[in-house]
Amino acid sequence: MSKEDHDHVVKMVIPTKAKLRDKVTPTLIISALVGGFALANLRAQPTDTDTEVVTYCLLVMSVHACTCSALTSAFLLREINHKTEEAARTFDTGRERSGSQ
Repeated sequence: MSKEDHDHVVKMVIPTKAKLRDKVTPTLIISALVGGFALANLRAQPTDTDTEVVTYCLLVMSVHACTCSALTSAFLLREINHKTEEAARTFDTGRERSGSQ
């Protein structure tokens, strides 16, 4: 394997801050979109049929789940952005925890 091939493989395998952000960002976007659609369909409490009550409960749960997902993604992005490249590399591979075991 040539030096260029080796460097190319290393760049693909070793995580960077940008790669970590690219992993987290889609979760943030999808959860915000799904939560927004669920919130838009949420109306006053239903009283007519059981189907409306079940739909209302599912919409409330999905809004809360999407909010939790978006917050978790935002906290992860904040953590990744405040790390150096080397610390981000260990954050992704989990080697950072090995010292505390």
